[in-house]
Order: sequence, then structure tokens, then C-alpha cells
Amino acid sequence: MKDKPAHRIRGKNIHKIKLQVNELTEHFPQVKIVIIYSAILFILAALFFWHWLTSRFILSLILSILLFVGFVALFWPVFLIKKVQIKGDTITFVYRIGAPFTFRISKDLYQVVQRRDEIMSFRFSAGNKRSQVSPSAYTDGDVLSAKIMDVFKKKRMTVQLVDI
Repeated sequence: MKDKPAHRIRGKNIHKIKLQVNELTEHFPQVKIVIIYSAILFILAALFFWHWLTSRFILSLILSILLFVGFVALFWPVFLIKKVQIKGDTITFVYRIGAPFTFRISKDLYQVVQRRDEIMSFRFSAGNKRSQVSPSAYTDGDVLSAKIMDVFKKKRMTVQLVDI
């Protein structure tokens, strides 16, 4: 992990997007594939539990519990996060339960995770609040990434870069 200045971090196709900096944009989680995986895990968990009820085979109970835990771990973040809003220098994570978290991009962005030239995640921290946003997991992820990078470049920020 190393710090790199703003002009050295590039994302795929970010330079091609024209933005209004103070324009409010909302980005919603892309949930189609997560719902499909969650449904498969839930059905498998129910089938193994039904098998345990009829046969009392302990391995079926263990597998049903593990699959149900996987279902909850996969589905909970999708259920929890409603949308991400970006306007100017602020990013707000709006949740279905609880108050939204607002971060200042120029102040609270501390880490960018990338694979090759593609940005995988932006991580924010303010006090004891931490959050991250993965552009590929949201609608219009390229716009989301471009808006964050625009603030990043204008403020000439330096953050930690993690290559995976």
C-alpha cells in the first residue's frame, strides 16, 4: 500500500464523462444478480433443512445453517443500502434503516482500491464512521467514479492506493 497523488490514479473511461460538479446524482445498488444468488442460497438452505427434518442427517442441518448464514450475509447489505447521493464535495449514503452518513470527499476519502486501471472501491472515514462505495455495484457507476475523481483531482488530494 502506498500513497499516490491524484493525477496518477486513473479509472477506465473516466476522462470521457462530462459532469456538472454541483449537480445532485443518485446511484442505486445493482441488485439483480445479488437477488438471484440470494434466492439460490435460500432455496438450497430450505432443501437441506427439509432433508434434515425427514432424515435427521446432521450434515444436512449443518449445511442448511451455513447456507442460511451465507444468504443473510449476501442479502443484508443490499437490503440496508438504499442509494448513494453525490453533490459537489459531499457523498451521502442513504440507508433504509437509520440516519444517512455524509462524507466530504476532499476530507474523508482515505483509500482507493484498484485492479490494473479499473477502480474497484473508494473508502471513506470520518471519526468512527467508515464506508466504501464500489462503482461497479451501482447504477451509473462510471458517473459515480468520475464525480469522485473530479473532486479528487481539483483538490489535488493524496490518498492511499491499494492494488489488488
